[in-house]
Amino acid sequence: MALDPPSGTSDGFVPTPPARVPPKRTPPKKKPPPKRSTPPARSAPSNNGGGIAAPRATSIGSGASNSIDKKLLAQKYGWALSVLKSIPELYKIFNQAVKGTWSPDEFAARVRDSKWYKTHNDQFRQTYVLEKTDPSKYKRLSSQKLADIQDLAASMGVKYDKDLFASVTRQALYNGWDDAQVRNALAGMLDFSAGGHFGGEAGQAEQELRNYAGQMGVSLSDNTLKTWLRSLVAGNHSIEDYQAYIQNNAELAFPAFSKQIKSGVTVRQIADPYIQSMGNILEINPNSIDLQNATIRKALTQVDDQGQATGTGVPIWQFENSLRQDPRWLQTNNAREQINGVAHSVLKDFGFTF
Repeated sequence: MALDPPSGTSDGFVPTPPARVPPKRTPPKKKPPPKRSTPPARSAPSNNGGGIAAPRATSIGSGASNSIDKKLLAQKYGWALSVLKSIPELYKIFNQAVKGTWSPDEFAARVRDSKWYKTHNDQFRQTYVLEKTDPSKYKRLSSQKLADIQDLAASMGVKYDKDLFASVTRQALYNGWDDAQVRNALAGMLDFSAGGHFGGEAGQAEQELRNYAGQMGVSLSDNTLKTWLRSLVAGNHSIEDYQAYIQNNAELAFPAFSKQIKSGVTVRQIADPYIQSMGNILEINPNSIDLQNATIRKALTQVDDQGQATGTGVPIWQFENSLRQDPRWLQTNNAREQINGVAHSVLKDFGFTF
């Protein structure tokens, strides 16, 4: 039985099947190498010498960077932040300037209009800034000023007081005092020493005034003398000023001799004859008799029966007779001799012989 030819041809030819072509394969894509992270840029070291990188500035209001920004802004306005912070009024103005982004000129104008600025002079402001920004330099200046003040005080006769001298030093620096102003401040501290006298210039003036007052019969209280000496060492008055005052008081106390006193004669010179007579008759040292002696003052200021000044001194003979009526005279040798002499004369008159 004949086989039927394969389908697809009429003559029984069987075609060779086509060669099998393998499918094309797309090679896998290579993955790109991972990107390396860029290291952060190193900040430049700060100029503080410690090699520590300064933090980058950020907007105001972020902790430490806020402080740095404010320092820079304060410098922009011509001030140190530490100074502004120490003055509440100026620090308030500064914060307003930062918030409002004021120009340096606008900030300066507001500062000049502040109460602090108006109530302190340029010397004070400069010294204040120096103390806050350069305390070591301020300390050196203060130490030198204190040494100068101590030297001046010693020459004036003012005793050292740590707290008071420190106060004067500070005032001198802040107010720019000259020597005259320092001297005036120190004069107010002048007082008696433990021995009841003064030292330095004040001591010399004290001795001169006491001697002159003694020669003129004028007494001086300690309080008056201290007031005068303070004014003298301050340079407000002279010795001659107070000598004139003493002389005027002597003229009022001894009007009978005012012309002589005015011409330059001392009351001691005028009273000397009375003093010598009193010394001889009462047998006391004339040098121990001063013009405060009641007997001498009475002789220099004679009064009439109504107690009015006569304008003259007591005659010497009358003064001597009054001394012999003094109970003290009876204790003297010349009194005993005179009494014995009188007794002998009386007895002799009665025929008694010795």
